[in-house]
Amino acid sequence: MYRKAPENYICPFCKIVNHQPDDKGEDRTDEIVYSDNDITAFMASHWWPDVEGPVLIIPNQHFENIFTLPDDLLSKISLLSKKISIAMKDSYECEGVSFRQHNIAGNQSVFHYHLQVLPRHDGDNLYQNHDRKYLADSVKRKELALLLREALETMRK
Repeated sequence: MYRKAPENYICPFCKIVNHQPDDKGEDRTDEIVYSDNDITAFMASHWWPDVEGPVLIIPNQHFENIFTLPDDLLSKISLLSKKISIAMKDSYECEGVSFRQHNIAGNQSVFHYHLQVLPRHDGDNLYQNHDRKYLADSVKRKELALLLREALETMRK
C-alpha cells in the first residue's frame, strides 16, 4: 500500500550499508560520514552547481519511505541531521543547510528512506539549478566525507 519500488528492486543504499560495490563496481565505504547499528550517513553521489557536498542519512534496515519508517529511527536520523548540519557549517563554511525528503509521488528516486542534508550559501540558486544535477567526482566526495567525519569526531570530544 505504501510501496512504489519495482519488483526485484536492488537497493543501492543497502549496498552502501553492507559495504558492497555499487552498480559501477565502485566501493563507497570511504564516503560514509557516520555509521552505527541503526543509521548511516554518506555523501550523495549527485550534486548541484554551488551546492557541493550534500549528505544522505538512511536507516540501515531497508524501509522504502517515511510511511514505513519506525519513529525511533526517524528520531535518530533527525538528531544526526543536526550534527551533520553543524559539521557542514564548520567544515564547508556554508551559511546554512536545507533538508529534503521525498516519498512515492513526491519525486522519490531511490526507494530506501533517505533525508538529504544540503549545504547552502546565499545565491546558490539551488532551485533554479535543480535540473543541472551532476555526478560528483568520487575523489572530492571522499575528501569532503573525511572533513565531515573529523568534524563529527571533534564534536564528540
